[in-house]
Amino acid sequence: LLGVAVGGYWLIKYLADKILQKTKSKKEYAADIVAGLNFIGLPKSNKYNLLVDLGTNAEIALFSEEKVLCTSAAAGPCFEGANITCGMSATEGAIYSFSNNGSYETINNTKPKGICGTGLIDIIAVLLQKGIIDETGYMESEEFFITDNIKLTQKDIRQFQLAKSAVYSGILAVLREKAISFESIE
Repeated sequence: LLGVAVGGYWLIKYLADKILQKTKSKKEYAADIVAGLNFIGLPKSNKYNLLVDLGTNAEIALFSEEKVLCTSAAAGPCFEGANITCGMSATEGAIYSFSNNGSYETINNTKPKGICGTGLIDIIAVLLQKGIIDETGYMESEEFFITDNIKLTQKDIRQFQLAKSAVYSGILAVLREKAISFESIE
């Protein structure tokens, strides 16, 4: 078992080195993907893993035991809190988690100051589950209040949809390049 773990580490290191060599002049992806590859580890035989780092540029890596394919997608600043009415970076006071009962958590458990990317994803997922927004992203009310002064607007949902679409397009591009389907991902 130790040999497999050590062997797996060296293969991940090899894949990470390959990424770094191919991306020396391309800053769209490299360090985040390399760190992610080291964290995730290798998929089972004949399977792939998909790693997506969300940010202004979404870095996407599709990899197997032997191959790795990377791309980036211009997701816009949505996942970093920009262009979101009450958006902010993932710093102290950012709402990073939101649950079905309306409770939320903030970074460092401090008074909420705004919504960061993970909070935005959670809030939109809950609103969709509860039928507050429909499958097209339409919300009857122009605003949804999380606190008295922190809200999500229809414009925010549209910004999220644009970013999500860019990420999904990037994922489809790497899947098509390798001629595999989502079922091949572990």
